[in-house]
Amino acid sequence: MSNGLLDGKVAVVTGASNGIGRAIAIAFAVQGASAVVLADLDPEPRDGGPVTSEVIKAETPANPVVVTCDVSRAGDVDNAVAVAEDLGGLDVMVNNAGSRRTCRRGIGHQSAP
Repeated sequence: MSNGLLDGKVAVVTGASNGIGRAIAIAFAVQGASAVVLADLDPEPRDGGPVTSEVIKAETPANPVVVTCDVSRAGDVDNAVAVAEDLGGLDVMVNNAGSRRTCRRGIGHQSAP
């Protein structure tokens, strides 16, 4: 049941296909968000089961919008925000997705003096 806190709000949740991001996206929809932009590299959950957008459609009146998004690419994040703007404006953004980069010793690494 909604407490009204997110009634009519538009949210973007990165990493929304799995784990904590998925739980956040579903909770926002349950709490009254009118639209949730599900920004992730792949809409399919790693562990199987229904995709987040289908859960939101089945359990809430919210509009789930799936956007392919690699958070290490500024253009992808800008696109997710633009989609939210088109849905009425960005009210809430959760950066749940991570980005893994490897670096060689000496590049991007500083030793303590």
